Amino acid sequence: MQSKSQKLYSTLIASALVTASVVAPIGSVNAATQSYIEVNNNVGAADTVVFKGVVAKDVVKVYDSKGEKLLGSATATKNGDLTVSLKAQFTEATIQVSLTNYNKLESSKIIADVPDETATTAPDAEMITVANNVGIADTVTVKGVVAKDVVKVYTEDGKTLLGSAVALKAGDVIVSLKAQLIGKKVQVSVTNANSLESEKTEATIVAEKETAAPEVDTITVANNVGVADTVTVTGLAIKDVVKVYAEDGKTLLGSAVALKAGNVIVSLKAQLTGEKVQVSVTNDNSLESEKTEATIVAEKETAAPEADTITVANNVGVADTVTVKDLTAKDVVKVYKIDGVTLLGTATAAKDGEIVVSLKAPLDEVKVKVSVTNTNSKESPLTEAEVAAEAKTPAPEVGTITVANNVGVADTVTVTDLAIKDVVKVYTEDGKTLLGSAVALKAGDVVVSLKAQLTGEIVQVSVTNANSLESEKTEATIVAEKETAAPVADTITVANNVGIADTVTVKDLAIKDVVKVYAEDGKTLLGSAVALKAGDVVVSLKAQLTGEKVQVSVTNANSLESEKT
Repeated sequence: MQSKSQKLYSTLIASALVTASVVAPIGSVNAATQSYIEVNNNVGAADTVVFKGVVAKDVVKVYDSKGEKLLGSATATKNGDLTVSLKAQFTEATIQVSLTNYNKLESSKIIADVPDETATTAPDAEMITVANNVGIADTVTVKGVVAKDVVKVYTEDGKTLLGSAVALKAGDVIVSLKAQLIGKKVQVSVTNANSLESEKTEATIVAEKETAAPEVDTITVANNVGVADTVTVTGLAIKDVVKVYAEDGKTLLGSAVALKAGNVIVSLKAQLTGEKVQVSVTNDNSLESEKTEATIVAEKETAAPEADTITVANNVGVADTVTVKDLTAKDVVKVYKIDGVTLLGTATAAKDGEIVVSLKAPLDEVKVKVSVTNTNSKESPLTEAEVAAEAKTPAPEVGTITVANNVGVADTVTVTDLAIKDVVKVYTEDGKTLLGSAVALKAGDVVVSLKAQLTGEIVQVSVTNANSLESEKTEATIVAEKETAAPVADTITVANNVGIADTVTVKDLAIKDVVKVYAEDGKTLLGSAVALKAGDVVVSLKAQLTGEKVQVSVTNANSLESEKT
């Protein structure tokens, strides 16, 4: 049984003998008809010729239109179709093809038409979307493409390539352009796999989107004191950018990005000056809006403190103070000299209510000036406050002073009716030399022990209350030292003993009385004794008595020695 190609060869040979009167050479065959040949004019890959129905070891050769230049050949490894890949792309409208069976001569060449390369259909305009972006690359999106389609975007003249992209799957392709769009149109082409680039389709470039200017009532300008000024804009979308400019609309004062929908606060780089600011908003992927003018309100000024809320304490011995009432937490109080320039002291209110300002130096003028500064406000005007004279302690009443002109112990001055921390000072009669002082540890009396025994007839006594000046001095009389009464003769018994010490006994004594016994001359002390209890005291003499008399004295406690008896 003959194969299809063998039958075809037989038919071709018979036909040739009849029509052309040509005898086929021995061992040769004629080429098949065009219906057995498929010509593929590929794009982007080698052109091919497929010869159908060959047998193993058949050789197919492809020539140029003149049948002279070999474009390519292939040998069949098995029965079926044989594809010849050509060495170069087709350049002519026809080719010539031959078949050579194994161990036979090459057949006659048959002419085959070369089809045109396949051209891709141009994309429809409604399938193209141009995104004229702001701040990011512009893009062109083409819908309805198939996998491996190549989209190219050109400038309006169709010559300069702006960008291209390959479809990884069927659907849409987005082309990111190399530069921002200018002009009004772009040209877009599509190239299918193994096809020529399509005709270009014109697509309109829409203008970049501009953000709507912010409404003036969405803008709040905070002209702060002591902290950065701020501008707040409400009703924003996430990623909106707010910019604040000086009144000229050129100098940028600050900017901020909305991290979520709502409000944005812009902290400005410097304190506001002038009367207005200009504010813009830029939406995501949009141009900056027109600027909206917003008024700068004057910095808030604190109200001056009322004079009756200010108390000046012109203290003595401690820092002077100024107390201001009716304050709120974080208010700052400043106290100035009467010139309103020299700062004497300042303090900040830790809570609502009063604040006490301790001054750096004692007050030396009749007035001070006081200001208050509220949080986020300017310092108030200054309020004058009177400086009262330093408080002076009243002089002690003479009846409250007792001078103890003691004998044998320190003299003392006692002052009654004192307050705790009162200081009592005792001076000599001239009021200059300080004899002693003491501080009242509790309300009541204070006893001042003097540094030396009193002389003269008068002392001067002052009192100094806490936080007051020393009082005027009050004179107090020094009473004479108390003298003991001389012992009565019948209270004295002299024992002129033999063999033991002589003694002198004195009766009717008080405890701590001192008895002294002298020789008849009243000078030579023979002996003395102290009464350990009320009653009698026996004085043992140092030597036996001589002469006819002795002299005896008594000294009461805290008294001078008596006359001698």
